[in-house]
Amino acid sequence: MSEDAIDLKYAKQAADYIGSEHTEVYMTVDEVVSSLETVIRLLGTYDITTIRASIGMYLVCKAIHERTDIRVVLTGEISDELFGYKYTDFAPDADVLDNGKGQVIGDRSFGDDPERVTQMAAAVSEGLHSQGVLSTFKHFPGHGAASGDTHEGFAYTDKSYGELLERELKPFMAAGERGVDAVMAAHISLPGVTGDNTPCTMSRQMLTEVLRGDLGYEGLIVTDALNMGAITKNYTSAEAAVGALEAGADLLLMPQDFHQAAEGVLGAVLEGKISQERIDQSVRRIIRAKLQWSVMEQ
Repeated sequence: MSEDAIDLKYAKQAADYIGSEHTEVYMTVDEVVSSLETVIRLLGTYDITTIRASIGMYLVCKAIHERTDIRVVLTGEISDELFGYKYTDFAPDADVLDNGKGQVIGDRSFGDDPERVTQMAAAVSEGLHSQGVLSTFKHFPGHGAASGDTHEGFAYTDKSYGELLERELKPFMAAGERGVDAVMAAHISLPGVTGDNTPCTMSRQMLTEVLRGDLGYEGLIVTDALNMGAITKNYTSAEAAVGALEAGADLLLMPQDFHQAAEGVLGAVLEGKISQERIDQSVRRIIRAKLQWSVMEQ
């Protein structure tokens, strides 16, 4: 089955579940223009050394503001008129590469310098905002040093919390003050931090205690796609959805079985496993994000 066919399958599941109920859609896309080489190609310049020496990498991304055609590519070539909805882009990539690892991320990352990654990712976020698109830093807590591919199955980093603070977490530490609207949580496990192999997506310690508590992030938290191998090989769609909400996620991206995930969450609320207040917290964050579109329009 092609990737487009898979995407359509999940879209149909969501549409069937919503049915005739009056549920407002929260539209998202996943269009990443991250690497320096990609930005330079879009700007029509290939002399990387000259750019680094003259205007610096940060200004390369800032140039997005001055070129409408670059903005169009950056925002996924999707307009409000086309869909009739405002939307969030799951970009930019804020992963910091480390010691040749992070092959799964590849050139979606801005590199191995935490400060540079933060500056470049923030500039892309500003470019998205200039076009009325909400931004997302991903993949918390950083996929750059992870071993394994969460698309296929188990992936982990054995770094300690202190080591993560020195590198991988730096962009996410800046996400709030940089006005980043959402953070996407990865499915990687962090046994050196949590003491077990629970994916970050389903770890209350990582999402609520670290991201919300220690790093002070107050925006939306979205899971990476819940149809990826790291989740589906270990959890049902209901278990993954309930676990992610309990951990602190606000948006659940692409469960393998949408109906099972939705019914699992509903059942957990009715049984008192997930409180109504916990649901309300996420609803309030989603509403604030939607209101932000109106602010950007003015």
